Amino acid sequence: MRLADRLRGWRAWQFGAVHHDFSAQRTGDDLGSEWNLWLNFDLPRDVGLSFQYADFDGSDSPLAPADRRKQRVVLTYSR
Repeated sequence: MRLADRLRGWRAWQFGAVHHDFSAQRTGDDLGSEWNLWLNFDLPRDVGLSFQYADFDGSDSPLAPADRRKQRVVLTYSR
């Protein structure tokens, strides 16, 4: 079966990306930056599927949080 045939029941999808720069309020020190990416699908029967990714790159400042990468898979149902 072709991929196009398999995806025919999927009504809609969305892709998004956001970039954030973080700095300390008082000193203005660079605390790092983060990319957030997501891919959402509306599936048949009011089901949704989302893949999410976040990549935080902390600066070399001793105040900055450690580097982190997180992935999530979210399944939703709305009625």
